[in-house]
Amino acid sequence: MIRINLVPKEERGKSTRSVDWSRMGLIVAASVTLVAVAFGVFNSLLISMYNAKGEAMAPELRQLRIIEADVRAIRLENREYEQQIAEAKGFIARESNLTLVETLRGIAEVTPRGVWLNQLFFSPGGKISANGYASTSEDLSSLLGALKGMPGVVAVELPSLRAVDQGAGVQVQVFTLHVSRGGEQP
Repeated sequence: MIRINLVPKEERGKSTRSVDWSRMGLIVAASVTLVAVAFGVFNSLLISMYNAKGEAMAPELRQLRIIEADVRAIRLENREYEQQIAEAKGFIARESNLTLVETLRGIAEVTPRGVWLNQLFFSPGGKISANGYASTSEDLSSLLGALKGMPGVVAVELPSLRAVDQGAGVQVQVFTLHVSRGGEQP
C-alpha cells in the first residue's frame, strides 16, 4: 500500500479545521435543558410523594394541633397557679407572718383524726377562721381545747355549730371557728 500525503510539509500536523461554536453551543444548551428537565421530573416526583404522605398524616396532624392547644391552655393555667403560689410564698415569707405559719402548723398538728378542716381563712391581722366538720362532738371539743392551749393563741370562738344527718343514722357536726393570735380579740 502506498500512501501519498498531499498536504504541504509546512502544514502537516496542523489542524485546518476551526471549532464550530454554534454546534458547541447547541450541544451545551441541549445538555443544560436535559439536566433541568430531569431535575423538574425528580422534584415533581418528590412533591407528589410528600403530598401523599402529608394527606395520610392529616388526621394525626389535626390531633396534634388539638393536643397543642390543650397544652397551651394548661401552660396558661400553670402560669396563673405559679403566680398565686409566688404570691402565697411572698406572703408567708414576710417576717410579720412567721407566727401565722407557726399557728397554722400547730393547728394541723393538734387537729384530731375525727375532725376535718375544709376551709381556712386568715387575715393579715392574725385572725384565723376555719370551716369544717367533726365526726363526734367529743372530737370537736378536743380540737377546741387543743387550740386554746396553743402558744400565741389568745381566744378561740365557735360562732356556728350544727348537726347534719348523713343518712343511716350517722350525724356529723358542721362548724365554723375563729382563732385569735397575740393580743387580738375574736
